[in-house]
Amino acid sequence: MKINRSYLIFFSGIILPISGFLIMSFLIAPRGLVYRDNLALRYYKEGLHDKAIREYKEIIEQDPYIIPAYLKLGLIYHEKGLYDKAMKTYEDALEKDPNATEILHELGIVYLKKGFYNKARQKWERVLEIEPDFLPARKNLEMFKKNVK
Repeated sequence: MKINRSYLIFFSGIILPISGFLIMSFLIAPRGLVYRDNLALRYYKEGLHDKAIREYKEIIEQDPYIIPAYLKLGLIYHEKGLYDKAMKTYEDALEKDPNATEILHELGIVYLKKGFYNKARQKWERVLEIEPDFLPARKNLEMFKKNVK
């Protein structure tokens, strides 16, 4: 079977031209990492958080160095009010990449919600050491300094 050019409809409804090779990879490995990420995002958007969590955990199990999966998983835990799980997820990610600024920033937010004020401040300061133009961390740190004595 020869496929020169084809189209794939993504969950968002966008139709994109893709190569036959990519179509075949979806057919051969339908539960690959890209597929799982798209599926988890779809579950999340539909409010099926437990299913999204399962998919992100599976991504991390398949490849523990995919830092965005930790970020997305942590954000879902955070949204559900599961701060300890979010904190653990972010800390696990930082073991793999200690300079992941988005993870550091989100961990600072969770620390703040848990009442670990100094740890929150330290995470945001670390973000700004790595990426001085990271605006959310700068704003959180400024707000923190105004409100926490």
